[in-house]
Order: sequence, then C-alpha cells, then structure tokens
Amino acid sequence: MSLKIKSSKCHVCGAAKARPSPTAYVYCDHCGALIDFDFQVSINDKRSKLPGPEYTRLANALTAELEAAQKKNDKEKYLELQRKLFSAYVEACPAACAPRVNEEAYREKYVELQARTATESAFDPVMSKASARQSKAMKDLKWIPGGQMGVTCEPSTFWELYETVLEMASVGRALAEKYDFAKLNPDGETPVNEKIGLSLFVQGWTPYLKKPELDLLLEKTDLGAQYVDVQPVQGQHAPCGVCKADTTREDGAKRCVCDSCGHLLRADGLVPCSSCGAKMLMPAERTDFRCPFCETELHTQTWVMFAR
Repeated sequence: MSLKIKSSKCHVCGAAKARPSPTAYVYCDHCGALIDFDFQVSINDKRSKLPGPEYTRLANALTAELEAAQKKNDKEKYLELQRKLFSAYVEACPAACAPRVNEEAYREKYVELQARTATESAFDPVMSKASARQSKAMKDLKWIPGGQMGVTCEPSTFWELYETVLEMASVGRALAEKYDFAKLNPDGETPVNEKIGLSLFVQGWTPYLKKPELDLLLEKTDLGAQYVDVQPVQGQHAPCGVCKADTTREDGAKRCVCDSCGHLLRADGLVPCSSCGAKMLMPAERTDFRCPFCETELHTQTWVMFAR
C-alpha cells in the first residue's frame, strides 16, 4: 500500500507539498510556511491529549476572575488572565498546538495571539450576539437513538448549529481585521487558522453524525481533501541544528521545519560547528544557539559561527 499525503500547495511560494507531515499542521518543504491542516492526521494523532488535572484546576480557578473582569469591563485584567490560561494550555498540550511552539519566540507570539483573540471576542457585542445564537442552537438540538455514541444528531437541527459556527467564523474574521491580528500571528497571514477552528468543530461532531451528514460536512469545510501518493523527492539529509534529528532538505529550499522538534531552520546551506565540525541546518530565527552535538554556544549573524 502506497503512502499518501494531503494534496497541498503553499500560498506563499507556490510549492507543492512533497513530504509526509508527522502532525496535522502541514508546513511547506521549501519556505517553512504553515500551509494547511490535515484533518485525517489530527483525528489519528495519539499524542494529542486532554489538558490534564493541573490545567483543569487553573481553568476552573480563573473562571470567576474572568467573569468578574468581563462584568467590570476590565479588558486588561481579562487579557492578563487569558495569557495565563493559554500559556498553561501550551505547556499541558503541546501536541494539540502547532509544532513550532517549542520555539520560545514563536510560543510567546502564539499565546499572545490566542489571548488577544479570546479577549476581543469576549468584549465584542457582535460576537456576544453570535455566541448567544449558537448557545440557543445547541439547546435546540434533537437526538436520534443509534450510532457509535448511542445517539446521532437530527440533521436539520445540526445544520442550524453549523450556520452559527459559520457566523462566528465570519465575526472572528472581522475582529481579526479590526485589530490587525495578522501582525501577532507567528505564522504570518495564513488562511489555515480558520480551517483549524473548523477542524476542531468537525472532530467533536464526527461521532454524532450519520455518514451522509458527515460527508457533506467534510465537503463544506474542505476537510475531506484529496490525497496523493508520496513521490521520491530530490534532497539532502542533514541534522537539525536544535535537536540533531535527521532532516530532509529539499533542493532549492530556503527554510524548512524540523519534523522532530518543530523549529524553523535555514535550508539554504549547511553550517559547520566551529568546535566539533558537525554540519547542520541552523535555526532560522535565532542569533544564538548551542551545537546539539557538543553544546558549544554558536552565533549565527552574518553566517559567521564561532565559540564564545
């Protein structure tokens, strides 16, 4: 049986995805941009887990404070609490987030984007009305005996709920434009974030839908995408300059993401360690790092690497 990958094309450089992605987050093999989200991988990724008791305790402890801050219209306090919450979530469930959260700078931006999005959504009157309509649609759901969970959702009531999901996504896009969230996004301007949100919705509802409704939902959300056979790629194997895992650098690539640690790497050349001589792909967005082979501190500016 041939190995298949989701058919994806980079919206930044135009390159087609050639290598399988070990996570649901699909990165371009040539420029390292986040280009797609693979729903089939996401529902089969055993590394994704529930946050666990520590995160649950924190979330429960902050609920009252969040409600109080919203009642007082204290947006700064609400934002501060959301930062704590999302920081804890990233620590508790790194596999549920983009692999690049292992990079400190990326993680900080990721948490800030999520916290600000949650905060502006909570204080926006249009989003509040959309959320209220969604809550009503949830209450109006009707259930039919049968299915893998013992019940399935009555189609007409489910599609009414789905319309509220689309409404909230539309309001979310308007908020993102209003507050220029693209500047906060560590992945830059990408259409993938909305697809991730829809994927989470589909994952949650998959067990409660009959096949015709599920197939239609996958079609509507563009999550039932075409898969193609993996083709041999022309490239060179080289160690990651962060975790020393074997990484494939495709011919002509400028940047790539390490499949093992999630760090963004420069792929346009191998750089030797000034101490042990090991050749590796250096981190793309850091000026200092340690050689993963000998722990020598290295400096990356102007491509000059030397031990300090």
